[in-house]
Amino acid sequence: MNNFQQLDPSRILELMVIRQGWFKSRYILTDNQFEYGSLGCAGGGIFSRDKKIETAEGSFIIKPVGFFAKQTQIIDAGSNEVLGTYTRNMWDSKNYISLTSGLNAELLREGGIFSRKMVWSNKQLGNFMTLKSCAGFSKTFTITFDQNLINKPIPLALLSLVGANIILLKQAQAAAVIT
Repeated sequence: MNNFQQLDPSRILELMVIRQGWFKSRYILTDNQFEYGSLGCAGGGIFSRDKKIETAEGSFIIKPVGFFAKQTQIIDAGSNEVLGTYTRNMWDSKNYISLTSGLNAELLREGGIFSRKMVWSNKQLGNFMTLKSCAGFSKTFTITFDQNLINKPIPLALLSLVGANIILLKQAQAAAVIT
């Protein structure tokens, strides 16, 4: 595990996800000063469906339940314990996440059908994180946090990279349909 910094929402309000590499890409969650996490292939080369997320809290594996499954598990890489699941909908822009810590949230598309903004939303917290995809090659996402998250025990780095993974999967599916 790399030396990632602990994400403090009282100090940092905007982050970005930067792409490194082309064929076996690795995405870095950063504020251009410190790195807070990374998202990459878990093994098996380019065609691996499992993703590995590394943060200051630990390492996590994002693993689909089956080949055509809509549900994906978030597994702690150290203890092999399932920490939560998220469900992708094929015909709807909503994605639901449920963690064993008690956090239930949904990733919604904000605005219209052509909007580039996705928002993590919760009934208690409201819209607490916004992911906006960028048009550049290296800077892929900009992530902003709500000010009300200062004393809330939410794994922000994990949710940021899970949201980036969901958006990257949707972009790959859209590119496959077009070609």
